[in-house]
Amino acid sequence: MLSRAAYIFCALAILFVSLVYLPKWKAEGTESSLGWDASTYYWYLPATFIYQDLKQQEFGDSIIAKYRFTPDFSQSFVHESGNRVITYTSGVALLSLPAFALAHIIAEPTGYPADGFSAPYRVAVQLWAVLAALAGLWYFRKLLLLYFHDKVVAIVLLMLVLGTNYLNYTGYDATITHSYLFTIYVLLLLNTHRFYEYPKRWYAIRIGLLAGLAVLVRPSEMIAIVIPLLWGLERISRCALAGRISFLRENSRHILWAIATGITVCSIQVAYWLYVTGQPFVYSYDDKTFSWLAPHTWEYLTSYGSGWIMYNPMVLFILAGIIPFIKYGRNRVAVLMFFVLNLYIVSAWDVWWYSGIGGRAMVQSYAVTFFIAASCVEFLLTRRLLLWIAAPLFLLFIYINLWVFYQAHAADSLYNTVHMSKRYYWRVLGRRKVDKEVLKLQDARNIYTGTLCDSAVVYQNDFAETEGGKLSVPAGRNSGIFSINYSGKDKQWVRVNAVYNSGAEYDEWKMMRTRLHFMNGEKEVAGEDWKPQRFLWEGSMVRVHYDMRIPSKEFDRIQVSFLNETGGGDVIIDDLLITAYNSCR
Repeated sequence: MLSRAAYIFCALAILFVSLVYLPKWKAEGTESSLGWDASTYYWYLPATFIYQDLKQQEFGDSIIAKYRFTPDFSQSFVHESGNRVITYTSGVALLSLPAFALAHIIAEPTGYPADGFSAPYRVAVQLWAVLAALAGLWYFRKLLLLYFHDKVVAIVLLMLVLGTNYLNYTGYDATITHSYLFTIYVLLLLNTHRFYEYPKRWYAIRIGLLAGLAVLVRPSEMIAIVIPLLWGLERISRCALAGRISFLRENSRHILWAIATGITVCSIQVAYWLYVTGQPFVYSYDDKTFSWLAPHTWEYLTSYGSGWIMYNPMVLFILAGIIPFIKYGRNRVAVLMFFVLNLYIVSAWDVWWYSGIGGRAMVQSYAVTFFIAASCVEFLLTRRLLLWIAAPLFLLFIYINLWVFYQAHAADSLYNTVHMSKRYYWRVLGRRKVDKEVLKLQDARNIYTGTLCDSAVVYQNDFAETEGGKLSVPAGRNSGIFSINYSGKDKQWVRVNAVYNSGAEYDEWKMMRTRLHFMNGEKEVAGEDWKPQRFLWEGSMVRVHYDMRIPSKEFDRIQVSFLNETGGGDVIIDDLLITAYNSCR
């Protein structure tokens, strides 16, 4: 069967990424399988079973100092009760329990500390998560075969694994929520299908267990209830809804079993909150909230920073497939309702752009939304002309996805979701290397690489009168403002050119900024901030320049300053030169 061959190929691709290409289980610090968010999801296990310290977590500082999973001890926060509350819910920890138990058994006999975080634990949780992903993909294939032909299923598996960020969150970042949730959703769909074929108590209990687990992993996954409630409905009508209500009444005992099981699973988190804080519900995401009345849907889909479509163009087949799915698909009400509600929820989150490969919160929903993609593939296979158009796009989108995956982990990466402007995106997309000047588009609106014509020096300062003959901008400070009277309209560009010396800084939020603003009185007409530390390395004296188009609005002076306010290292600046010029034709 083609779908079986496709599964084997996809499984080998995931294993290659996990075991050979990017073996995260071998890495240390933030790049390890317990780096960043993964350590927080996992934190419950050592806190409960090794340190017996869920309330104060006094072991936390020493563990973070030793293993450096995060820059500081941020896995929990101090609640008003005085105890520390783990930020994320406990679902991933519960699912990782078998791996944790095995690692704890073998840690000391193999010469590692049984502290919950040493190498055996990191290896075990990573490999366990990858195995869970492979199981989820296998059952996804079996699920799709219930509704689609083998050839369609084979293509959909390739679309999913090679064409979306699913590859990253199963082969690499497998120890956070998304891969586990995908598998949970697949099993929920399978058991829902079986329940509507054969309404048995065992299927209902499984549905409750899986829906409860999804919520325990991420509370926003409570929308999973849409699937068992609406599965099988093809339209919303009085007759269809009456039939569904009648079915639920006839099987009310089974439904109660499902509800009871789901509540029991979710009560694990409630019990934790009660134990630690005395309150049954705790909002642990600090000031991060949802904008329910103004979701960021368009930005979430198309932003160059972290847009779902921009970094996973293969999902265009989902959007294109909505029309044939509405006409020919099955389970239309449940799939479309879930798709719309899920997109609404993830894009209403005010930090929708959080780091990772664009649209990572959609990965788990692929178990449902790829029914729409499968319907699109099925439709295209019957239209030869459309198939000839779609096939090159299919291959192009796979290439783009693999490029994004490579760049997200490359040492000399061109991928930068935090500062990915439109111009920068289109100049680097699909390329292995670009001219160094192109990298400036991460900050600048434009770059100029031609010859300077009709150039005139606007300002020059060698800082000879300052201490040491150079301008020093210590960490946490700024240089003050250099204000230059200039209002020339006979030029097109201004270039700010200086020599910089600093330690290497890889955290973009800590990089020193060079600022150029055009002022008219006290009003700012235009301005840009740039980060020359992108081009510096330890102990180097490097000349870096940035260019900005002169605005069409009136201005009477320009202001230049150097801001080092975010806690990076000291920066030395010398030989500041500001030039106005025209581009040569």
